[in-house]
Amino acid sequence: MNSLSETLKSNLSSLEDTDPRWIQFIVDHRSVLLKESVKVNISPNMMNSMKYRPSDLLRELGIPPIMTWIVKLVNQIQLDSSWVDLSYLLIPNLTTINTLRSKYEQVVNEINALS
Repeated sequence: MNSLSETLKSNLSSLEDTDPRWIQFIVDHRSVLLKESVKVNISPNMMNSMKYRPSDLLRELGIPPIMTWIVKLVNQIQLDSSWVDLSYLLIPNLTTINTLRSKYEQVVNEINALS
């Protein structure tokens, strides 16, 4: 039986940006993510200490760093060098991301069944 931490790690690892089709699926569903996002204010001190370090900033905010690429996409931040002077971030809901992941896997399975 998996421990809670193993289950969480397994679920989070499915969010990695290693599958180009998964990345495109998230890009295609950005509006859904935006709708379900929460605005998180960032203090100037925190932003200054976390400049150019998106994963560290997210970790500090209690957000899994594996979500960095999704957070950057939702906030239209393309480069880490653009990760400066932000007063807030829109943080997508993890449940929404997991729902999108399930839908993505369902679509992939259906496509594979057709081949």
